[in-house]
Amino acid sequence: EIALAIAVYANKDTVTTSIKDQFKDCMGKYTNETEQICKDTIDSLQSVLQCCGINNASEWKKYNMTEPPKSCCQDEDACTYADAYQEGCYTTINDFVNLNASILIRSSWSCRCRASRHEPRLLPQDVHHKEDRI
Repeated sequence: EIALAIAVYANKDTVTTSIKDQFKDCMGKYTNETEQICKDTIDSLQSVLQCCGINNASEWKKYNMTEPPKSCCQDEDACTYADAYQEGCYTTINDFVNLNASILIRSSWSCRCRASRHEPRLLPQDVHHKEDRI
């Protein structure tokens, strides 16, 4: 458990960078009808996390979008760059991963410490030397 927590914590930057790269790739495929999974993923992330683009909403302009995806706004019926969530998704995801990675490592360590309190302890009189058994 502790090894897994340490691995997650140690690789959190790799995880967030990978997510950022995939998000950017999907932004480029957002309007491609054969890449529906990218559109669905981005829309889900932006809606749930209340964020827009990688760093901010205006990044969607690079992809010839006259307005951001509707998932960038609280009111999806009237979504403009001025109304879009100001926080970029990378910051939100990075904060989430960093927070949860540190919680995971603390929880794992705490569980291990509690478990070790319940493990049987050997007292000096319980230790038998090889010579005692002969």
